[in-house]
Amino acid sequence: MSAPELLVNDLSYGIGKKTILKHINLCLSGGIFGLLGANGAGKSTLLKIMATVMQPTHGEIRVDQWQRPHDDRQIRRMLGYVPQQYGLLEHLTIQEYLHYAAIMKGTVHNPGVVRQVSAWMGLGEWFNTRIAQLSGGTKQRVGIAQALLGTPPLLILDEPTAGLDPGERVHLKNLLQQWSSTTTIVLSTHIVSDIEGLADTVGILDHGQLLAEGSVPSIVRKADGLVFQRSFSLADWEQEADRWMIRPNAMRSVKRVVVRIASSGKTVTVRYLTRDPDEHSAMASPDLEDGYLALVNFPELRDTDATFAE
Repeated sequence: MSAPELLVNDLSYGIGKKTILKHINLCLSGGIFGLLGANGAGKSTLLKIMATVMQPTHGEIRVDQWQRPHDDRQIRRMLGYVPQQYGLLEHLTIQEYLHYAAIMKGTVHNPGVVRQVSAWMGLGEWFNTRIAQLSGGTKQRVGIAQALLGTPPLLILDEPTAGLDPGERVHLKNLLQQWSSTTTIVLSTHIVSDIEGLADTVGILDHGQLLAEGSVPSIVRKADGLVFQRSFSLADWEQEADRWMIRPNAMRSVKRVVVRIASSGKTVTVRYLTRDPDEHSAMASPDLEDGYLALVNFPELRDTDATFAE
């Protein structure tokens, strides 16, 4: 079975006079699409609309030949969805909850299917444990497991790694990689490492606007020539820290964006983005985090037509 095509055409969403999503265009078919953006960027709203939970104010969504909202029932049969916030039936055991979810999704009521998704998510140890007694990370795995029931060809995952420990994150990434050739997967996050090395394509969403969409290397290239590093002694850093830690904001033009600060022994190294480096800095090779921050903070890097990077 081939992966379905997910088409988002000129999609907007607003509440009253507040615009939350602005003219989003996407065409996804197979593989993993990573949607990267800060908290409040509109990621969850976009994924809810994709997952038939909310209606757009304007625009079109299609999954293969099925179009929202007329064909929502058909789309839901193809869909596995992990929302950012959801309520599990905590009085049920994992086994009971997944059987219930399988029935609600119209998945064939086969105990083997429930056992299979439990094994994928490492839930066997707690299979007969009430959900109320589970840790937050284990509850998150239960939420992911219900989305995998019936191996749906379309997976929409909103911050799926929240609450997972490092080993569980790696395991989930490996599962998604395994399925990506026959599944269209949309994964949203505000953590760059969640999609670096995983996503086939990446979208950058900021204040409801899709700033760029393309391969990881194409996003990284947006920061070419902007990434620098400077090292300080501990004594010098104590004098300079306040000046370097000023955050950019929409009220003034951006001169410098600090990406990260690392301390090693008696040295502090600052990695930052700028068009005007000082004489003590050395240019560095960009990575995905640099590309993301460059697009958010340097508007001139964005393409004007909903920004599709090759």
